[in-house]
Amino acid sequence: MANVTLEQVNMNILSLRREIGEIKEEIAGLRDVELEIRPEYAEKLKRIQKQKGIPFKNVEELRKIIENA
Repeated sequence: MANVTLEQVNMNILSLRREIGEIKEEIAGLRDVELEIRPEYAEKLKRIQKQKGIPFKNVEELRKIIENA
């Protein structure tokens, strides 16, 4: 195992702090970004929302419904 000095550990910690700070800034910037979707996807979503749902009680029942479709 290599010998690591406290100075090296301290430098690594400071480097990680800088990187974490940069990541936090990037994430904060992404919060204000509004995502756009293609118009054809918006139309698909509208059609899906209008469809009647299929009720099921649990995952097993859903699997049976899917397998029989």
